[in-house]
Amino acid sequence: MAAAVDFILSGGASNTDPQLSRGGAKSATPVNSSADQNLFANVGSTEAEVGSEKYRCIYIEAPVGKTFTNLGVWISTPTPSNSSRIAIGLAPEGLNGEAELIPDEVTAPADVVFTRPVADYQRLSLPDLNPGDYIALWIKRTISVQAQGFDNDYARLTVEGVEV
Repeated sequence: MAAAVDFILSGGASNTDPQLSRGGAKSATPVNSSADQNLFANVGSTEAEVGSEKYRCIYIEAPVGKTFTNLGVWISTPTPSNSSRIAIGLAPEGLNGEAELIPDEVTAPADVVFTRPVADYQRLSLPDLNPGDYIALWIKRTISVQAQGFDNDYARLTVEGVEV
């Protein structure tokens, strides 16, 4: 069953800009799940021509009054474009740890293993979360060299677990 966790930007307590969600302290701003480009900006023509890898860090947090066990996260909707890919990896800092702050969106975070779990049985296991607990998740977007234009290219993450 999908868990009603919160997805929160990183980049410091006052960060409200998804483009600056590159690790560091947890923000007070949730990821806007109803907005386009809620983590990555549109791909421009130069980026599509030369390709790129960009990184974002978000926190998965248990809301006040909720406890979750047996949690996992996966890419429930992979990007429909053949020119883009999303991969995810847990921050090595662990439960309630502050993720590494990377200097720019093209610098890979250290010691993060990225995978592409696209089904619940492939999911990345998360620790149990008590109210207010959180874990940092890194997201890598890869754009192929000579990428073709694609309207409405997106991916969706799902966190599933047991609320106790």
